[in-house]
Amino acid sequence: MKRQTLVVLLLVAAAALSATGCIAFVDRGVRGGQLTSLSPTIEKGDKREEVLKILGDPDEIVRVGDAEHLTYRAVRGFYIVLFGKFEYYRLRLEIQKDVVTSVHAAKTGEDLLIFTGLAGGLPEPGTP
Repeated sequence: MKRQTLVVLLLVAAAALSATGCIAFVDRGVRGGQLTSLSPTIEKGDKREEVLKILGDPDEIVRVGDAEHLTYRAVRGFYIVLFGKFEYYRLRLEIQKDVVTSVHAAKTGEDLLIFTGLAGGLPEPGTP
């Protein structure tokens, strides 16, 4: 009976913390796991149409002459009560004649949050 009471109390506490925003898991912009720091699923020679099917619309498009540069940003992380960690990723693609000619993927940073609140991190993909 004591164990059941403890489990119920833990579940109620977790639900209360979730409802108040003290627990957060962030997986925004990672395109369903397709965008990571070192192993993008996009390669040279892929068609622009395939890229858009896999990753969706880019966060930024820059046209330079005949080339088109697509930038995707992502953040993944969590925050629980007083501690959190976020990792930021960026994938830049160069496309010429509807074909990927260059792929650059990088982890652009990370935040370790202790006693700062969730607002101390950047829960949305932003500028590098």
